[in-house]
Amino acid sequence: VIYDEELTAVSMQQLAQAMQNKGYFRVEVDTVQKVKDRKMDLTYTVVANAPYTVRKYTVDIDRSEVREIAMQKQRKVDKGMQFDAELMDEERQRITKRMHNKGYFYFDKSMLVYTADSSYRDNTVEVEMALADYVKAMPDSVQERIYTPLRIRRVFFHCDGDNFIRESVLRRNCRLKEGELYAEWRVERTYTLLNNLGAVKYVDISFDPIGKDELDC
Repeated sequence: VIYDEELTAVSMQQLAQAMQNKGYFRVEVDTVQKVKDRKMDLTYTVVANAPYTVRKYTVDIDRSEVREIAMQKQRKVDKGMQFDAELMDEERQRITKRMHNKGYFYFDKSMLVYTADSSYRDNTVEVEMALADYVKAMPDSVQERIYTPLRIRRVFFHCDGDNFIRESVLRRNCRLKEGELYAEWRVERTYTLLNNLGAVKYVDISFDPIGKDELDC
């Protein structure tokens, strides 16, 4: 491999970013180069220094539907823990999944953002979870759609191929029920049950919005 100074710098930045994502905001990354006979031994050195811990975690979300989930005891982020960007992303995913399981079909993880203020000198960071600015700027009609739980109106089955499967069998293995709220866990369970049927080779579940508060599946 031919030595490339720019690629080495990029690698150093990536190492530093990976450490910072785990809370080591004062990480020091350097290289040690030993050249002999036109060959180089390149060693990356990483000094982590002390990690940052969360001194304060706040949820600045005015929508009660989201705030109540974000403040649950099951949350993955809290005061006193070591800062971890991966856990913050998992928390965004947790909130989104709970929203989906409560029928909020249009809610998306990208609607949640967090900020981390590491300007304190005592190796602590203040973390805040909030709705993204683009969500706050949405017209009332769009926000109403996002925060309206949707129910399943009708469930249809369409089979391709030579293998015939009775609709009663499909419905028995479908956890999406007409009249009930949309829930992500029901979609996942239905995929599992239908894929376990011997005659089924491929499953696709899609939804069509009907009016303001219903879905056809």
